[in-house]
Amino acid sequence: MYMEFKQRGVSHGGIYPVFAEPVYMPIHPVLIKSILAKDFTYFNGRGFPYDAKKDPLSAHIFNLDGYSWRNTRVKLTPVFTSGKIRTMFNTVLDCGGPLTQHINLELKSEKSLNVHDILSLFTIDVIGSCVFGVDCNSFKDPDAEFKKFGNHVMKVSLRNKVYNFMKFVAPTFGKLIHVRRVSLDMENFVINMIQEVLNYRKLGKVVRNDFIQLFMELDRKAKEKNEDSFTIQEIAAQAYIFFIGGFETAAITMTFLLHELAYNEQIQEKLRNEIRDTLRSCSGSLTYDGMTNMKYMNQVVNETLRKYPPLPF
Repeated sequence: MYMEFKQRGVSHGGIYPVFAEPVYMPIHPVLIKSILAKDFTYFNGRGFPYDAKKDPLSAHIFNLDGYSWRNTRVKLTPVFTSGKIRTMFNTVLDCGGPLTQHINLELKSEKSLNVHDILSLFTIDVIGSCVFGVDCNSFKDPDAEFKKFGNHVMKVSLRNKVYNFMKFVAPTFGKLIHVRRVSLDMENFVINMIQEVLNYRKLGKVVRNDFIQLFMELDRKAKEKNEDSFTIQEIAAQAYIFFIGGFETAAITMTFLLHELAYNEQIQEKLRNEIRDTLRSCSGSLTYDGMTNMKYMNQVVNETLRKYPPLPF
């Protein structure tokens, strides 16, 4: 339908994708950007079902609508400033150590490497550290809980097929029969993990640069203003969407990027030279500013995303 509207040369259109339910489809990039980034007063619904009581992990910012979505977004906006992301940069770098060690160990066997699997372990470690505030040890522990969680989330099971079908075709009926996206075991794992980390931080007065710490700061500010703060279930829901939104998409993007570099050696060498120059300017240790100043790296990543857009979760 998108290509049909594009061929007609219109900037927007209307369709009936599900029975008699009318859906507005913006086509022009300016319209799309305006809807996604500005017109929250009129476009604040996602159209996805969620049940905060029976399926708490479904009540994340990607699914929420109306007042619930706006309230959550206002609270989360300060979390995503460049300054907050900067504080987590060293945490991401620390996850690179086990990645490098694992690759060097695998290379000794002289076998082919499954790059996607390796990068998936890396992104699990990064999100586990930055979002959940725990060390996943995905490279060392083959039975790590977060690896099981990642496999469960991305597995194309009958449960997921039914959930996705109900989500788009019969959301009201799906809510009535209570179709879960995540099993009860995995739901309990996420919620209990968040609870344990929060208890450990509060009792031990531990401070760490990650999302959990930012939620704790939001909680403290809310109490000072006598306002409602995030519940454990709400924090778990946001952590869950951060996990599934960044775990597989980042791994796939890096996999395709390395695939393209293998077939384009001139681009590969040019990018390698930029990385070397950046490391020299940073005295051998990559910094946040050094990374953001790598213009060619940014172009390579953007071109990868253009050619291989990640599938929606």
